[in-house]
Amino acid sequence: MILTRSAASKGQEMTRHRAAAVAQVNQMIGDTRLIFITDIPGQGAIYAEKEAEAISYMALDPAPADLAPYPFIEQEMLATGMTGHECAQLFLNMAAQWRPLGAQLEGLRIGCNHKISAALSKQEVDLVLADLEAALRAYAQG
Repeated sequence: MILTRSAASKGQEMTRHRAAAVAQVNQMIGDTRLIFITDIPGQGAIYAEKEAEAISYMALDPAPADLAPYPFIEQEMLATGMTGHECAQLFLNMAAQWRPLGAQLEGLRIGCNHKISAALSKQEVDLVLADLEAALRAYAQG
């Protein structure tokens, strides 16, 4: 007797394979992001606040004597010995460096997940993962 699998059974297997692949894509992108950013609770909000403070601080001439509206700049100054201007510029530089890199990684993530959802076979899904792994090697090598 020859057993055959139903289309529904094959479809469920493909659905599970796609879901595992999407989870793998997200993990791979997340691991690559960690090369460039600190990922602890609230850090994304802190990065956004630092950038906003820096934009506001740099718009002022002369530099403000009262740093109460700029607590992240003030704390950076106290921790590093840098000036307020240097801290604000650092925050702006970091944001400027992260923005295109973050966008590229997000584009890769979204594109891979889209290709996975459209894949008709496990081999197509696995090819998406292999291509992503190759693309991410360049980020890891700097």
